[in-house]
Amino acid sequence: MFTVSMKPNITQVSITPNPNANTTDTVNCTFTVADVNSGETLTANVTFYNNSAFFQSFLTTVTNGTQAGQALAAGTPARGETWLCGVTPSDGMQDGDQKNSSTISIVNSVPSLPVLA
Repeated sequence: MFTVSMKPNITQVSITPNPNANTTDTVNCTFTVADVNSGETLTANVTFYNNSAFFQSFLTTVTNGTQAGQALAAGTPARGETWLCGVTPSDGMQDGDQKNSSTISIVNSVPSLPVLA
């Protein structure tokens, strides 16, 4: 008897803060990987795109059916840019289809008041 391995899938993916992030915000990609073959070790390739161009990827181990996330360093995005993240799940035997978040726009950060001595 053999078991057929079904490819894992992404049940949800989102990018925050949404719809707009400040230049000083940490941009987060959150997602959930699901796999009917529950005993398999799962990973997710999380890719950030800046104005639709590849920027950076991270490979992370995830738990089946549990929300996971990956952060992009604060201060990385600049004003006027549009960002999204894409997540591709893998069970070590098959890669699932990449699912993309919606986009966010980067706006100026709120200025801080000077400290008067």
